[in-house]
This record gives sequence, C-alpha cells and structure tokens, in this order.
Amino acid sequence: MLEQALEESRKREEDAKRREEDVRRREEDAQRRAVKLEEMVRKLIQEVGYTNGQFAGGSGPKKQQDFGANLKGSGA
Repeated sequence: MLEQALEESRKREEDAKRREEDVRRREEDAQRRAVKLEEMVRKLIQEVGYTNGQFAGGSGPKKQQDFGANLKGSGA
C-alpha cells in the first residue's frame, strides 16, 4: 500500500513536471511568434507608408498634388 502511494506520488510529480515543461515551451513559442508578428507588422507599415503616398488621403508620405488643376482646363 505504501509502495502504491509512493508510485502514484511519483507519477503525479512527473506529470506536473511535464505540464510545466509544456507551459514553458508554449510560452517560448508564443514569444517567438510575437517577435515575428512585430517584424511583419513593422515591414507592412513601411510598405504601406511608401504605397499610401501614391493615393489621395493616404496616411503615408504624400506627393503634393493639386487635384483642382486638372479640372480648370476641362471647364468644370
């Protein structure tokens, strides 16, 4: 009976260690994914910053355009 209790205790301890290791591994994986996501977002923001400059109302660096100048010659 004592041996059985010791064996069960040992198994519970091993299970707890496995769970702790799994949690640690998941946390490390989540941290790596977060870093990759931050890098992806940073790259996308850079790309959008350059691209949005080509369109009116974009939030990126804008080229100065006088949209009314095109209408002056058309009689509108």
